[in-house]
Amino acid sequence: MPRLEGVDFVKGVSITAIVMFHTYEAIYGWVGHDLFGLMPWGLLRGYMIDFSSWESISIGLLRLTCLGYQGVHIFVVLSGFLQMWASRDREIRIHDYYFKRFLRLYPIYWFVVLSVIALNLIVHGVLGATPTEILLLFFGWAGAGLPFDSALWFMGLIIQLYLVFPFLLILLKNIGERGFLLVTWIVSVVSLYLLPGPVVGLFVGGWLFEFCVGMAVANHYTRVEPMLRGFRNIFLLLLAYLTGLMLSNFKVTWPLGRPLYGIAITLFIWSIYNTAREMKIFSPVRRFFIFMGLIAFPMWLINQPFMQEYYLLFASPHLTFWNDIVGDPANFKILPISKFLLVELNYTIIIIALSYILTRLDEEIARKTAAWQLKLQKIQLPPPSSHPTQQPPSPRDLSQAPDTSKIAPPQYSQGEMLQIEKKQLDELLNQNELLISRCRELLGTEKELKVRIALLEEKLDSRRDDAS
Repeated sequence: MPRLEGVDFVKGVSITAIVMFHTYEAIYGWVGHDLFGLMPWGLLRGYMIDFSSWESISIGLLRLTCLGYQGVHIFVVLSGFLQMWASRDREIRIHDYYFKRFLRLYPIYWFVVLSVIALNLIVHGVLGATPTEILLLFFGWAGAGLPFDSALWFMGLIIQLYLVFPFLLILLKNIGERGFLLVTWIVSVVSLYLLPGPVVGLFVGGWLFEFCVGMAVANHYTRVEPMLRGFRNIFLLLLAYLTGLMLSNFKVTWPLGRPLYGIAITLFIWSIYNTAREMKIFSPVRRFFIFMGLIAFPMWLINQPFMQEYYLLFASPHLTFWNDIVGDPANFKILPISKFLLVELNYTIIIIALSYILTRLDEEIARKTAAWQLKLQKIQLPPPSSHPTQQPPSPRDLSQAPDTSKIAPPQYSQGEMLQIEKKQLDELLNQNELLISRCRELLGTEKELKVRIALLEEKLDSRRDDAS
């Protein structure tokens, strides 16, 4: 499947924001988010800026990086988009889909988990979790997060979304897209209203509508993508995002606001990319975030472990922490913001390098797996079935027998022929998938060119009128 640069860009912005959020949380403490439930004092209270001094303004602006937790919402929307994008125009077999998702997620996940547990044992002398928690962790379930890597809770959510995706496709085909979005919206709102924290953040129901909106965007990508551009649409999406944040600040409207700001921030960043991608000044930013998007999965896995240890070693040995995940606001008196940002930059560079290595390792695993799957999918023609009850030929039959110098092809049963034809059809569908996606991209480009030509013609007409 060809990569979509816009999707990689949005993923890159998302993972960068998540790393910045985790860094602030690990050193200066928890500001607040609603991933696992409604904030009792309101979502936005922790993000208010005190303008009484330059120091308080600097702290307030730095605290805004904790809004990076919303990168989780972006990943949920993009997960729905990518699953639908990979499955469009063809039927999926559930067991094949689950097997491919397993191979995509678990090998690199297991490698990172084993490495973190081993390093934790070497550095701290403890496993960092009970044997039961570690066993569940290998299946992909970390609850609301473990001390040595709290971000692993998201793995359980992604697995749930992938498990329900084939059934969501069936629901979509049976009730249509409007009914599909209405039903999943109701499920999400009811889940957010009724489920207690942290269950509301761990259960797939609270995230279902955002995932399904991503599916709908993929289903109409050639129509939606040209709409995600222009300063007017950027402003409207920003307004929708701020409206969602305001609604999330109150108990009664929180279940309505949380999905809204998650969807709006995803489309907002996507619109910025589409609007600015042709600008030369935007090119370095575009390339950086696309690269970050390509290494997003390993970076999500490894960005949090040993963050506090790194700051103790390279920033200040006097830092204090509330626990293994959350720092202490008193660290503002120990660690200046300038030094915090410098150490954060160094740490991020190391994490980027390690994530790139893990991405290459993951690609190598994917290539080996694909080669192994091709070997399994090679058509093995079984020998023709024998007929032990067949009578020996009579002399008359022998005289009428065809020329034995020409070997007749083996005969197969109707079931065997259907199986062979099905395999050949699957291969043709896989080969045509790239052609179909390329045609869709060309159609979108054609529409964009027509719009630009119309704008140029308007400019030429206006200049001619001015000249006359």
